[in-house]
Amino acid sequence: MTHEFLFRGPDLALVLDSQRKSLREKIEAFSPDYVLHVDENGLIDALTGEFSLHTPSLNIDGRSIERSKIPAKYVICSETGSMRR
Repeated sequence: MTHEFLFRGPDLALVLDSQRKSLREKIEAFSPDYVLHVDENGLIDALTGEFSLHTPSLNIDGRSIERSKIPAKYVICSETGSMRR
Protein backbone atom coordinates (compact mmCIF):
# COMPACT_ATOMS: atom_id res chain seq x y z
CA MET A 1 0.00 0.00 0.00
CA THR A 2 1.44 3.38 -0.95
CA HIS A 3 0.69 6.59 0.90
CA GLU A 4 0.56 10.06 -0.58
CA PHE A 5 1.67 12.73 1.85
CA LEU A 6 0.33 16.25 1.70
CA PHE A 7 3.62 17.74 2.91
CA ARG A 8 6.95 16.07 2.37
CA GLY A 9 10.51 17.15 1.93
CA PRO A 10 12.98 18.77 4.28
CA ASP A 11 12.20 19.02 7.96
CA LEU A 12 10.61 22.43 8.62
CA ALA A 13 12.98 23.11 11.53
CA LEU A 14 15.97 22.61 9.22
CA VAL A 15 14.50 24.97 6.63
CA LEU A 16 13.85 27.66 9.25
CA ASP A 17 17.36 27.29 10.69
CA SER A 18 18.83 27.58 7.21
CA GLN A 19 16.80 30.74 6.49
CA ARG A 20 17.90 32.32 9.80
CA LYS A 21 21.53 31.46 9.07
CA SER A 22 21.34 32.90 5.55
CA LEU A 23 19.69 36.09 6.81
CA ARG A 24 22.29 36.51 9.57
CA GLU A 25 25.15 35.99 7.08
CA LYS A 26 23.67 38.55 4.71
CA ILE A 27 23.28 41.15 7.47
CA GLU A 28 26.77 40.50 8.85
CA ALA A 29 28.21 41.07 5.36
CA PHE A 30 26.90 44.67 5.27
CA SER A 31 29.61 47.26 5.71
CA PRO A 32 29.20 49.65 8.65
CA ASP A 33 29.01 52.57 6.19
CA TYR A 34 26.16 50.88 4.30
CA VAL A 35 24.23 50.27 7.53
CA LEU A 36 24.62 53.91 8.61
CA HIS A 37 23.28 55.30 5.33
CA VAL A 38 20.72 52.78 4.14
CA ASP A 39 16.99 53.44 4.27
CA GLU A 40 15.98 51.13 7.13
CA ASN A 41 12.43 50.55 5.91
CA GLY A 42 13.64 49.74 2.40
CA LEU A 43 16.23 47.32 3.77
CA ILE A 44 13.66 45.63 5.98
CA ASP A 45 11.28 45.27 3.04
CA ALA A 46 14.03 43.82 0.85
CA LEU A 47 15.20 41.33 3.49
CA THR A 48 11.63 40.34 4.31
CA GLY A 49 10.91 39.73 0.64
CA GLU A 50 14.05 37.67 0.19
CA PHE A 51 13.88 35.55 3.34
CA SER A 52 10.15 35.12 4.00
CA LEU A 53 8.76 31.64 3.67
CA HIS A 54 5.42 31.31 1.96
CA THR A 55 3.78 28.31 3.51
CA PRO A 56 0.74 26.47 2.21
CA SER A 57 -2.44 26.53 4.21
CA LEU A 58 -5.34 24.14 4.24
CA ASN A 59 -8.85 25.31 3.48
CA ILE A 60 -10.64 23.07 5.97
CA ASP A 61 -14.08 24.48 5.11
CA GLY A 62 -13.49 23.86 1.41
CA ARG A 63 -12.34 20.25 1.76
CA SER A 64 -13.99 17.56 -0.30
CA ILE A 65 -13.42 14.03 -1.42
CA GLU A 66 -14.59 12.28 -4.53
CA ARG A 67 -16.40 9.06 -3.78
CA SER A 68 -14.31 7.24 -6.38
CA LYS A 69 -11.21 8.09 -4.30
CA ILE A 70 -12.50 6.38 -1.13
CA PRO A 71 -11.06 2.88 -0.73
CA ALA A 72 -13.76 0.21 -0.90
CA LYS A 73 -13.11 -0.86 2.69
CA TYR A 74 -14.39 2.51 3.97
CA VAL A 75 -17.91 3.90 4.09
CA ILE A 76 -19.05 7.42 4.81
CA CYS A 77 -21.27 7.83 7.85
CA SER A 78 -24.34 9.77 6.68
CA GLU A 79 -24.78 11.42 10.09
CA THR A 80 -21.25 12.74 10.65
CA GLY A 81 -19.73 12.62 7.17
CA SER A 82 -16.71 10.77 8.58
CA MET A 83 -15.16 7.68 7.02
CA ARG A 84 -15.52 4.41 8.90
CA ARG A 85 -14.33 0.88 8.26
